[in-house]
Amino acid sequence: MKKKILNNLIYQVFTKTIKKTNLPIVFNKTRLKQIDSLDISYTNHYNITNKNDINKIDSNKIEIFNDIVGYEDIKKLFLMSINSEEPIHIALAGPPASAKTIFMKCLMVLPNSYFVDGSNMSKSGLIDYIFNNNIKYLLIDEIDKISPKDQTVFLNLMETGIVSETKFNKTRKIETKISIFATCNDLSKILHPIRSRFLSLILKEYPYEEFHKIVTQLLSKKNLNQKIIDEVVYAVWYNIKSKNIRDCIKIAQMAKSVDDILFLVKIYEKYNVKKLYS
Repeated sequence: MKKKILNNLIYQVFTKTIKKTNLPIVFNKTRLKQIDSLDISYTNHYNITNKNDINKIDSNKIEIFNDIVGYEDIKKLFLMSINSEEPIHIALAGPPASAKTIFMKCLMVLPNSYFVDGSNMSKSGLIDYIFNNNIKYLLIDEIDKISPKDQTVFLNLMETGIVSETKFNKTRKIETKISIFATCNDLSKILHPIRSRFLSLILKEYPYEEFHKIVTQLLSKKNLNQKIIDEVVYAVWYNIKSKNIRDCIKIAQMAKSVDDILFLVKIYEKYNVKKLYS
């Protein structure tokens, strides 16, 4: 009799608890069993974490873009997209040395961000990474170098946040919120349905003054002499005429004097690939 009263008491206590917590429970007079309602073939990342709680950034704090000279409006645009409750997709297009890749590298400081080199990306590899990691920001450098077949992974991801895959008679699906920030040299090489999902911006080539300022900012971190930096910038802009920040870095890393710079410029002019095949 006492045992029966005790069981009824336990039953009533758990019943009140369940009503408060809304847990899915099936009762047996002497056993209480909790049902795990997880569907292993489907994952919803919407409620795992709130992107804004993790990555909220003061719209006035643009320190993450300190390595970029100019483009204050684009910096603000990225901050607005980061603080948006819904995924925002931005593509930066333009010539080499227009700070596209630097934007991506700056954004790598964001929690839950993932950087991808477009020339080495595969659809299956990206899908696996998305399923195994809680990505909030997908940063793609040179998305136009991804094959059209592999680009299709972005269609549903950008439109609905759903990524699904069927192989070896197994199907898996994930629902998530991912903002995609990408760079490219040629927007026309991105599939039109994907391109239409991006806010596409075309960056212009830096003028000489800003080019000089950017290179100085980058090379000063390597403790290079300012005279060497000035000569390198001038040589790349006016002699080599590539106007490419990467060329400045390559020459500056080898040159120890002005004579070294002149020698490297002559080598470049003599064996320039564009001249050989023009």
